[in-house]
Amino acid sequence: MMSRLREPLPLSLLILAAIGWLAFVIMWANSNAQRGDAETRLAAAEAQRAELASQLQTQGEASASLEGLRAEIASAEEALASVTAERDAAQAELETATTALAELEETLAARQGELDTAASELETARANLGEANESLAASQDEVAQRASELNDVGARLEAARADEAAVRQTIAQLTQEASASSEQVASLEQRLQEARSAEAAAQEQIAEARRVEAELSESRVGLETAVAELEERNTTLTEEVQRSETQRAQLQQQITELAANLATRGEELAGLEDQIAAAQARTSSIAVATEAGLAPGRYVGRSASGRMISASFAADGTFTMSQGFAAAADGDVTGSYTLEDDTLVLDQAEGSLGTASFPMSCEIEPSEAGFTVGSGGENCILSGLEFSRLN
Repeated sequence: MMSRLREPLPLSLLILAAIGWLAFVIMWANSNAQRGDAETRLAAAEAQRAELASQLQTQGEASASLEGLRAEIASAEEALASVTAERDAAQAELETATTALAELEETLAARQGELDTAASELETARANLGEANESLAASQDEVAQRASELNDVGARLEAARADEAAVRQTIAQLTQEASASSEQVASLEQRLQEARSAEAAAQEQIAEARRVEAELSESRVGLETAVAELEERNTTLTEEVQRSETQRAQLQQQITELAANLATRGEELAGLEDQIAAAQARTSSIAVATEAGLAPGRYVGRSASGRMISASFAADGTFTMSQGFAAAADGDVTGSYTLEDDTLVLDQAEGSLGTASFPMSCEIEPSEAGFTVGSGGENCILSGLEFSRLN
């Protein structure tokens, strides 16, 4: 039993750390659905990126704005690749933690069994010590009783010796009366013999009691030593458990930081997806406008009667427009534009341009130099103008 209690516990410091990893695995399991959604969105973003790249390749060098969007998309793709690599690294770390957790759970079960066995043996030793203490107390009581009896026998022996002395003196004095006193002498000798026999028996009983007391003392010392070793072992195990608790708290903090990092990376991934979606939307709008002859840039519209209007269309969907040949920054009216089914829609306008009323929709057709505004539309004051691109 004592050899089992002295066995080392090299992995006891990692017992409670396993609990922290278990909490991390639970958190990871709960985030599986979120990572699945993120991966689905990532796959969709990759497909959209491929489609966008194909569209950009077919459009060629439509304008400097398209080149800027390509650079923006390339930057977004690099950031997306970086976030994906960090996610894969976190996944690998999670798998490693899962394997370590399984091993620590096995070790925890084994060490818990040893701890239960040690506790049971400690209780048994304490019970044996209690019984030994009770036996020792009983033996001490018996020794005290035997000592009391021995004192009584000694007193009786002294009395008998005193009687013997008195009898001898009487015999010396009454030699002549020996025949008359023979019965008394025989009685006194018998009493003396009985006293001596009682004394010898008492001495034997005292020796036996002392031997039993010595054996019980040795047993008590052994039990006290075993109990002390068990208590020391219990203290050591308690300290190891406390150290494991500290390590588990530290690991729990690391897990929390890792979860926060994963959440931050998820938000960054969502932001990149939004950027890609916005870039795709802008690219799609520019591609449609380019096909209709309305690529981002500055235009001058002229009519057969000599009427002239300057306009600038930006890649972000905004426009400026003014009477005559004016710079883009000097526009009389600014707003946003969209192109739907060869219909140019000008809306959210600020400023004034003659009798123009907004929102304004005008049908346009591509031309060699730019585009021509048809007669269809609503509130369109640009009908009949042919716009030529300047840059």
